[in-house]
Amino acid sequence: MENRIKQANQSIIDVLNLEIEKGQLPGAAISIIYKGQNVINNCLGYSNLEQKKQVTQDSIFRIYSMSKPIAAVAAMIQVERGLIDIYAPIQIYLPEFKNMQVCKDGKLEKAKREILVKDLLDMTSGIVYPDIDEAGLHMEELFTQLQTRLNQGERITTLEICNKIANIPLAFHPGERWRYGLGVDVMGAIIEVTSGMRLSEFYAKEIFNPLGMQDTGFYVEQEKQERLSVLYKYEDHLLKPDEKRHLCLTKCLSAPSFESAGAGIVSTLRDYNQFAQMLVNYGTYRDVKLLSRKSVELFTQNHLTRKQLAAVNFETSIGYGYGNFMRVYQDLTLAGALGTVGEFGWDGWSGPYVTINPFENLTIVMMLQRGGYTNASLIRKIRNIAYSIL
Repeated sequence: MENRIKQANQSIIDVLNLEIEKGQLPGAAISIIYKGQNVINNCLGYSNLEQKKQVTQDSIFRIYSMSKPIAAVAAMIQVERGLIDIYAPIQIYLPEFKNMQVCKDGKLEKAKREILVKDLLDMTSGIVYPDIDEAGLHMEELFTQLQTRLNQGERITTLEICNKIANIPLAFHPGERWRYGLGVDVMGAIIEVTSGMRLSEFYAKEIFNPLGMQDTGFYVEQEKQERLSVLYKYEDHLLKPDEKRHLCLTKCLSAPSFESAGAGIVSTLRDYNQFAQMLVNYGTYRDVKLLSRKSVELFTQNHLTRKQLAAVNFETSIGYGYGNFMRVYQDLTLAGALGTVGEFGWDGWSGPYVTINPFENLTIVMMLQRGGYTNASLIRKIRNIAYSIL
């Protein structure tokens, strides 16, 4: 085993260093934890190319959509307390979402049924991100308006933004198919309503503080900002600092008014490992129990019908099912990477990646910081190396 780990560690270093040397990535941080032992743990390259700051365990990264597993845990905490019902119409919690309309062939029609909490969890609600189709263009217009107001100094809360989202027509009838969208942020508003707290307060009280995630939140406090990794973009064959932000997301330097459950979190390799270890141990980390075993077992199940699953078209999701804001490993022959049926996780717009395998007691957490970076080949290589130690 020791030799296999040593070989795997060197393979991880080689694979990631190649991406760094090619100028595709400024740096990377990765941990593979097997049966509670951090068997592979590497920090490579720079968190700030211009200042030659090296990546460390405590470098702070914007994790974008890798915020979604945190939202899934928060939602299940409320489900376990009887405050959220998975099959409840969301208008019970957010009345603005009553009587939704659907874009169809250039016209609007009444939705055949109400959006359920389950539709949010499974991305089958019809609520979309800004995009080039009719519903997506409506959302793009809304976010342009909201961004302008935020840029002018207005404070617009998560709940207020979600109520605005309720005025945007759906891309399809709820439950009809799968589509990645802002349903996670709507879930964030439901968590606020059912808890009586802002999302940041709920996360801190129920997740981050109990797990000791001291550097995780919706922004970076001033005394920690020297540890914040620069967000880069790849332009003209070079990595350049990316100063633009989208979907009302900020530079993470001050407390935002809109706390995005879907993409707003910053974290470190060290902190996110603690979150992943809680999940791989079926809801428990050290002496802290956040979820029941049965809730984590729910995360290991594909929730989509065959028809819904046909619409899951991300390259990194081939061979996977979906549920609770996360991919779920289903088919080795399609995925092209080693794994276990039922392992789950997600990734982010700037490249971070997590997979949680409670069956083998294995987690992979990787932190990257290049905007729009999706490299399915790299992910397959990392996974295959990680599983080579078993």
